[in-house]
Amino acid sequence: MATRTTLLLRALRLRCPHCGGRGLFRHWFAMKAACPTCNLSLTISNSVGANLLNLVTAEVLLMVVIATVLLRT
Repeated sequence: MATRTTLLLRALRLRCPHCGGRGLFRHWFAMKAACPTCNLSLTISNSVGANLLNLVTAEVLLMVVIATVLLRT
């Protein structure tokens, strides 16, 4: 099992969380159904954490922008 640090580094480099293989994306916004190296399924059930991280990041960024605008005015 990979450590949390290894998983985070693989995610930042857009690699497979299981094997670290490349080629997970067809386009900039479209992922393949499975890892070409280890055949790990990359369907919706495996992306719940990614969706949550995206939502939290967007909300935090929005709050920072709103706080900055309020403090500058």
